[in-house]
Amino acid sequence: MKIALIILFTAIIYTGAFAQKITVKKTEVRLQNVFKELRKQSGYDFLYNEEIMKNIKPVSIDVKNASIEQALDSAFSDLPLKYAIHDRLVMISAKDTMQINAKKLSISGMIKDRKGQPLPGASVYLSHYKIGVSADNKGRFLIANLNPGSYTVLVQMIGYLPASQNVTLSVRSTDFDLVLEESVSVLKEVIVRPDPYRARRLRAFKEAFLGTSKNAKSCRILNEDALFFEYDANNHTLMASANEFITIENKALGYRIHYLLQYFQKDEETNYVHYYGYPYFEELEKDSLRRKRYNEKRRLAYAGSPQHFFTSLYRGTSKAEGFLINKMVKAPNAKRPADPVIDKRIKLFSENLRKGIKVRKAKDSLKYWLNMKKEPDTLEVLVRKEVPLDSLVSPRSAHMKTMSFKDALYIVYEKERETADFNRHPEYKIKRPDDLKRKQISLAYQLGKWVGFYESGAVNNPSSLLYEGVWAYKMVGDMVPLDYLMPYK
Repeated sequence: MKIALIILFTAIIYTGAFAQKITVKKTEVRLQNVFKELRKQSGYDFLYNEEIMKNIKPVSIDVKNASIEQALDSAFSDLPLKYAIHDRLVMISAKDTMQINAKKLSISGMIKDRKGQPLPGASVYLSHYKIGVSADNKGRFLIANLNPGSYTVLVQMIGYLPASQNVTLSVRSTDFDLVLEESVSVLKEVIVRPDPYRARRLRAFKEAFLGTSKNAKSCRILNEDALFFEYDANNHTLMASANEFITIENKALGYRIHYLLQYFQKDEETNYVHYYGYPYFEELEKDSLRRKRYNEKRRLAYAGSPQHFFTSLYRGTSKAEGFLINKMVKAPNAKRPADPVIDKRIKLFSENLRKGIKVRKAKDSLKYWLNMKKEPDTLEVLVRKEVPLDSLVSPRSAHMKTMSFKDALYIVYEKERETADFNRHPEYKIKRPDDLKRKQISLAYQLGKWVGFYESGAVNNPSSLLYEGVWAYKMVGDMVPLDYLMPYK
């Protein structure tokens, strides 16, 4: 009996010793150094393969009186790693072993014209990246060193219309031919009729396409003549197209963007903007030291952006990276009576007005009921309950996940405050409770059946989403490439 009691007592003391709280503050250190400190304070051992640590960037951690799980969540917030704990042993592995261990793949092919003749010197880019090559003297190109995933290949050559080709890399590289069409504007004279509204439409396009942020104001479209506008007067809709890549110089972020515009439409009554296309990024500065001046602005542009959100959502780290996901739902407006009641009251008080009957109460006035008629049937209500990721996100393939939801996602980015420039644009402001007064808030509406996205933050079907709030305020003028890596602050 005494032996049993001693063992039980020892076990209780032993467990309590390893349940102690952890306090660690380190900046830009190797992850292995963090493990050593956590082992020292907690007594937990760590098991991992050195191979998965080779490309892991330095980490920062700042926790106080935390559990081992909270400390690991903080250290792993922006890493492609996961952990499991069993009997005081922390086992580290890659989040997507298939992707980490997969061999590098390539996209290759030939660029030619309608007659089958090769087109040497054609420029070949990967959309949303800073990756580009030129076709050789046989019209062939090769883009190597790629991870499995979905890509869009862009091709540009003087005298030909720009072209694009969607490519999915899974277990093997791909090779294809791409045929360019000659540009009609080069072959024959085009009669251009002056558009008296062009300056106004160009201004509206730039505000909707580049955005109205501080970074957007530093952007300049170098080939505005490539843009064409149509206006639907009946529906008050502005549409835009281009016969070549739109070239944008962003002096705030240090990029030159070549954008192949596929679709643009702005509803002037609702101010909703739909557009999508394929951008290719170039550095404005060739010297790496001179590029450093853009680092902080790029970090701020990326932090809290849709690209950042979908990357964290793919990795399952959205909360750790500062995103709080709630829902905005539509609920009946309890203050608004039904239409038959309102119509009956309007008719009654219209007659009273004609008869000269005096109004004793505000609710007995014709004006009150006419205003009530304008009240919306439904109101948007914020549900202060976090949306579980397992109910929102589902895997669709080895390298793509999907998101599906009803109503609207109310997305709060807690690590950055709204800027003074944003507050000068009240049209983007989203209603919020007092505790979220200065947080960055966006609304996302699903327009399609589902939304596909990748670890890079790219959305498979961008037309399936509509944004309000900060994400509607930041447009092309705040874009960074998909291979951008956010540094630690």
